[in-house]
Amino acid sequence: MGLIGWQSPSTWAWRRGVVARDGRPIQKIRKPWYAARKFAGLKRSVTPHILRHSRATWMMQQGIDL
Repeated sequence: MGLIGWQSPSTWAWRRGVVARDGRPIQKIRKPWYAARKFAGLKRSVTPHILRHSRATWMMQQGIDL
């Protein structure tokens, strides 16, 4: 699909539940995430997006240029 395809809303296919760039349905990501979150003892409110921003914050606090 490439970057141009990713930017085009007509290729997003929301009605099929596709969210990943490679077209993987949410369910194929959701189940492993729930298992990993439970294993790590994280609250239900913790999401991959929150972890992404947390990591970026920690890197900036250590002076790493993002």
